[in-house]
Order: sequence, then structure tokens, then C-alpha cells
Amino acid sequence: MDRSAWRVATAVVAALVLSSCRSFAPPSPELLAVLPPAHDTQFLQRQIEFTIDSPDLSGVFEGILVARAGSDAAVRLQLFPDVGGQVLDLAIDSDAIEALRADFEEPFHAALPPDERMEASLPLFFAVTLVEHFTPLAPQRIIGARKWEDGWEIKLQPHSSGVRVRAYVDGEGNVVRRRFKYGFLKWYQTSVDPLRVESWGVEVELDTVDEEIVDELPTDVFRLLFEENMSNDDTTEEPSPRDAAAHVPSSGAPPEGESA
Repeated sequence: MDRSAWRVATAVVAALVLSSCRSFAPPSPELLAVLPPAHDTQFLQRQIEFTIDSPDLSGVFEGILVARAGSDAAVRLQLFPDVGGQVLDLAIDSDAIEALRADFEEPFHAALPPDERMEASLPLFFAVTLVEHFTPLAPQRIIGARKWEDGWEIKLQPHSSGVRVRAYVDGEGNVVRRRFKYGFLKWYQTSVDPLRVESWGVEVELDTVDEEIVDELPTDVFRLLFEENMSNDDTTEEPSPRDAAAHVPSSGAPPEGESA
């Protein structure tokens, strides 16, 4: 191949590469027109079935999830086995992730935004995914966008700084999947309903069995408050999602008449 032919071939390859790797640009009027309108903060309570396959935790669990859906999203998740007490109690608010599990030597606590040196863990994995799931895709969060299939790939300002988030929306502006990166860890939300998440060696599916929109939930529902409880002789338990919805004392087990 002579030099001129080589230059032509190189130019063609470069053009193909560039066309397949279109850079992100400010959101187009077409994209902004299909994004869902902003809504006021919503408080949700869900009965869920939670399936997980991972080296750290595996099984199918019933659970309660409550969420404050909005720009200041917060989530509380409690999982229960067929028999026995809680498997996991996880709370994510604007400034902290907290978790209790039967096999934890001590409670898990991490400040938000997360320190990039913080070790990746299931509580962090769950927390970042869930809080992003309940944070609206508002125009002011869009760093850049580019065409993807019949919709757009969007680079987002994350709810938790230090985490890289990309959302994939269809032509009607609905989020159909997300991609996350934290340090060297990558994971994917491959489905929105049911919420399905996959990473290396971890698969999670969260199915909604029943959902109720409630007027409001106490702020303390989204905190475990174990630090205060451990340092205080008063052993009053923090409000749980079950308490907030049913107004019954927390027992660490499903309410009477409801299967565990």
C-alpha cells in the first residue's frame, strides 16, 4: 500500500472511530422536551421481594422499603428471612449510610459523599443505587448527553459525589438503565421495574409487591441512630419503616398476621 492510500485508510478508520464514540454535549431541546416534569417530594412505602446472589449474602427475602423520592432522596430498607429476625437494616440519608446486619461485628457507618478510599461493600453498593433510583433526572443534573439507540445516554451529576453515574433514557424520556462507577468498582442497573442490578459476582432484583404513597414520614425513619442509642442509657428504638406506616412498636419482626 502506497503512502497516499495508507493516509486515506487511516482517515476512514479515524472517522469511523469518532462517529462511534460521539462526545457528550449539552442536552438538546429534543431531550429536554421529553424529560418528566419536576414533581414535589413524594413519600413511598413498598412491600418488596428482594433476591440477591453474592458471595457475601444470598437468598430471597421479604422486606419493607420506604423512600423520600426527590432531589433530597432518602431510603430505608429492611429485609427479613422466612424465619427469624432482620437480615439487614439499611438507611441512606443525605449525609450518611448506616447498616446493621446480624453477622456484622459492628454497625456500618459511612459519611456521604463517600471517601474514594472507602472500601466497596454491599451497604455502599445498595445505598448508591437506591438513592439514585429515587432521585429525579432533572435538567440541572445533566453534565452532557449523546444519542443512544432510540434515546440518549446521559452523564449525570450524581446524588453522592465521588460516584460516576450515567443514565440511559428511551425516546420518551424514561430511564431504562443506569451505569455506576466508584473507584475501580462498576455496576449496572439493567432494569427499573423490577429494579435489577448486576456487578461482578453480584446480582440483585427488587420486586415491588405492594406500594402506597403516604403524606409524610418522620425524618428519623431514614436514620438508624445507633450511635446515639449506644452512647445513651435510654434504649428507645429508632422509628422503623413498619412503625411509620403502621404506627406499631418496632419488634424486629413482621407485624402479626404478616408472613416473615
